Amino acid sequence: MADPVTGAIAAVLVKVGVGAKTAAVVANVAFAVAQMAALNAVGGAISQAQAQKASGMQLEFMADSQLPKTILLGRSAVAGKAAFQYPSASGRKKFDNCIVNYFPVLTGCGPIDAIEAFEMNGERVFWNNATGQVTSGKYKDKMWLKTTTGAWGGPALTPPAWPAGWHISFPEWTANHKLSGWAHAWLSIYYEEGDGTWSGGVNPLFIIRGVRGYDPRRDSTYPGGSGPQRIHLPETWEWTQNPYVCGLTWLIGWWENGKLSGGCGIPPAGINIQSFVEGANIADFNGWKCGGEVTMLTSLLGVLKSILQSGGGKPITTGAEVSCMVNAPRTALTTVTIDDLAGGFSIPATKSRRERKNSIVPRYRSEAHNWEIVSAAPVTVLEYVTADGGLRQEEVEYPLCQDAKQVGQLAAYDLVNGREFGPIPMPLKTRMIGFKPGDAFYVNIPEAGLNNQKVVIENRLPDFGTGGVVLTVESETDSKHAFALGQEPHPPVAPGLTRPDYGDTASPEADEWSAAAGA
Repeated sequence: MADPVTGAIAAVLVKVGVGAKTAAVVANVAFAVAQMAALNAVGGAISQAQAQKASGMQLEFMADSQLPKTILLGRSAVAGKAAFQYPSASGRKKFDNCIVNYFPVLTGCGPIDAIEAFEMNGERVFWNNATGQVTSGKYKDKMWLKTTTGAWGGPALTPPAWPAGWHISFPEWTANHKLSGWAHAWLSIYYEEGDGTWSGGVNPLFIIRGVRGYDPRRDSTYPGGSGPQRIHLPETWEWTQNPYVCGLTWLIGWWENGKLSGGCGIPPAGINIQSFVEGANIADFNGWKCGGEVTMLTSLLGVLKSILQSGGGKPITTGAEVSCMVNAPRTALTTVTIDDLAGGFSIPATKSRRERKNSIVPRYRSEAHNWEIVSAAPVTVLEYVTADGGLRQEEVEYPLCQDAKQVGQLAAYDLVNGREFGPIPMPLKTRMIGFKPGDAFYVNIPEAGLNNQKVVIENRLPDFGTGGVVLTVESETDSKHAFALGQEPHPPVAPGLTRPDYGDTASPEADEWSAAAGA
């Protein structure tokens, strides 16, 4: 269908005597100009969004009548939020209301893959999910548990099989209380007078494999993919811990009955899926995983930043698409010289002192520490400490990272990336118009202090004044990847501009310039 704005502009141009073909071209350019404001707004929102911070709410069990939409990615632990609770009597004790029934919600956007394990007050509990009976341990005959993964349209949880003779009526939960799409549980706690079983309170913990995601590599309709997954059929998706599969699924969103249940809900045409496939392959190769709870109450772009942060990446925009970049070695596609410039540009020789840290204390969620957010050992580059004249340390949280080795690599990448210089907006001619963010090339402009300097494109904007493109680039040091991944003990030398060689000619003026430059 033709765009009405473009058509209207073309009609006006033809009426004033411009040829139809030329009018269409001019109209398309004008429409592109109108779109640029919206695209810049999206790009600005991504660049300004803050990564979501980890919340202690993930491990805090509480009653919450205003239940927020939470989504559990990868494999992690949650306490659950009691969407409903109600007491009832056992029918055999001398006091009433000795059983309290809780209905903790674990995550939305189900069904989830599995509930691996359950703990109560730090003790592993084994139970029969069909009857709800705890089979051994201190909580046998003191607690009953039934769980569901939250399939859409699935049956409601039925009451646990309480002991014979306990004539319990519980009309507050019926077959209509299904909580479709929500993984949840029925937890019954039995209090007996004088029994100290629950003196430490009720602190449940569910270890679960969370929501499913769309992986284009498992979709035979996607170029290069192989498998049964389909982007518009969530029932074909699979559980994943890959940060880029989680990030792509967050952008697509989880749809149930034609309505957006969680995520951003961006149409696939607005996503550069290829960039997420590239990131997914690199994350698998490096062993990078994503896990933890996110919520719809925070910035959607902030959540996306946190997801990709766990995979050494970040979101960007490419034209009208949301894309991503991942830390990985890149092949230079061409060399840009002074003949490719469409105008002047300025170069920041280094990042600000605020950005150039030489030590990071990474914080991550540790299964070995009861799934709490803890600090890992500081990642410090001694060579940078010497160059900076002292320690400049920063604490950085990686809320969806749950592995000590992985978080150390991510912190090392943050340190070496802080030594790259840029951003450099370069106005270039039409030869470079097909390049996109994430592509790398060499810049050989000695007059600007760039002698075969490798750079990576961070942003791309058309230049309607010249017909070319403005590529915002940042320096790229190949050796930083081996260092960040622990394959090389010595950090890369921080890149910088080189002094132009003014003595390359035999003219007296060049000798004077060379002497001045040396001074």
